Amino acid sequence: MQLMKSNIKFFFWGILAAAGALVLEILLSIIFPSMINPALETQLSSTLIVLVLVEEILAFIFVWKMAAQASEKNLIFPQAMLIGLGFSAAEIIQNAALYPYLSSFLLSVYAGLLLVHTVTALVYGYTFMLRGISITKTWPAFLIGIVIHFLFNAAIIGNVNYWLLDGILLIFGVFLCLRYLKTKSLSK
Repeated sequence: MQLMKSNIKFFFWGILAAAGALVLEILLSIIFPSMINPALETQLSSTLIVLVLVEEILAFIFVWKMAAQASEKNLIFPQAMLIGLGFSAAEIIQNAALYPYLSSFLLSVYAGLLLVHTVTALVYGYTFMLRGISITKTWPAFLIGIVIHFLFNAAIIGNVNYWLLDGILLIFGVFLCLRYLKTKSLSK
């Protein structure tokens, strides 16, 4: 029962991180209206870069905080996955509220949102599990997360085959899970 409560807690941490990102994005658009323009979210622009940075900074911080509290090193990866799933669930719900119809395009975008936020959280969790929580040792994972997220958004804007993009993210996520399982079995 305690493990289930802990799992639910980290899922909600992901939701909280997404809500924090949304509030921060709104505040930045008010403070810097020329730099953060919601009309430019669908273009390669400073807006897109800032939105990706805000979301990944919050995801990184929440996964880092969880890793710092982890009772066992091997729990960091699955708990990071839960944070990523919570983050993506919040973004999917937000998008579904904005676009209350379902199409093949939106379905692939929702699948991509699920994958991009989960995969970046897994990158952070795997890195924290292997290297500890020192920012000096883990900042490359943050850069990888930013690149993955930016490429995902740029591919959507560029009208790349969304299912292909989702497939690539899924393969990378499965690869990370297999690496985690191998690392976990070697540490026993």
